[in-house]
Amino acid sequence: MTVNIEKLFIKKVLCEIYEYNGEGKNFHVGYIVAQDKNFIIIKSVTCYGKNDGFQCIRINNIMKIRYETRYLKNIEKIMVENYNNSKNIEFIKEDIFVKFAENINSNNILCNIITEYDSCYGYIDKLFDEEIILKQYNDNGDSDGYCILPIDDVICVSIGSEDEIKFEQLINN
Repeated sequence: MTVNIEKLFIKKVLCEIYEYNGEGKNFHVGYIVAQDKNFIIIKSVTCYGKNDGFQCIRINNIMKIRYETRYLKNIEKIMVENYNNSKNIEFIKEDIFVKFAENINSNNILCNIITEYDSCYGYIDKLFDEEIILKQYNDNGDSDGYCILPIDDVICVSIGSEDEIKFEQLINN
């Protein structure tokens, strides 16, 4: 799958990405902006054509990728100016998960880390070779201690989506 992912990355093709997280399927729409042998990073777009942050997704959990569909063509027609002018992140081709997590940590960005077993909102407190320590928040936006997550269990990390923006407003108010 990595060869075809690279072609979509190089051509900057809008994609539908279906991934399995242990509990069910997740669906993402966006452009692949980085890839290595284990992960891709997509710059997501909502069904309304607006920027929806970035997702770092483990390739082994991707069930399928679709492109040039009617759904995607319609999204491309309605994409708004703020999507193209939204923040970009520069990525290198190797260890993109580590670089993505380091960027989240150093810039104190709220993230949603999805594993096969759970989904946690919070701020990365520490990043080690094999695990992440996350300062976790509950569904009400209240601090809820810390969570140690093995990096090998991470399926997807999301930042800057409408969900994280809403969650950050709960935390800050």
